Amino acid sequence: MSERPSSDDLLAIAAFAVAFDSPDFVAGEWVEPETRDDGVMVLGWWNPSETIVEWEQALYDHHIMDPNSDCLAHENVEYANKAIEDPGLLAAADLQRVRTALTFLARAERHTGGGWYLREA
Repeated sequence: MSERPSSDDLLAIAAFAVAFDSPDFVAGEWVEPETRDDGVMVLGWWNPSETIVEWEQALYDHHIMDPNSDCLAHENVEYANKAIEDPGLLAAADLQRVRTALTFLARAERHTGGGWYLREA
């Protein structure tokens, strides 16, 4: 387990709520797939907003993400996927469980493109 977040770390992450709650907030956009003139297909991808990029980095900088967690263990993957569908699961979770789930989701995000930003609360 990596260093636990301090109260200041948690406050730094909570500060992002102001941006996320703004009616003008946009998490990012899908870049559509295309076929270039030379015939090469470019797959579509999720282009996160600058706020999301800063937030994701802050999650690591402020010890919310746990780079040493076993986030890919079957039980952790299953829990993270359930938490996407039922965010209330995280309300009852201990800090390590939340950190592991967020670490899995952030890492999966790089391979699935935008999945956790498109869920409605």
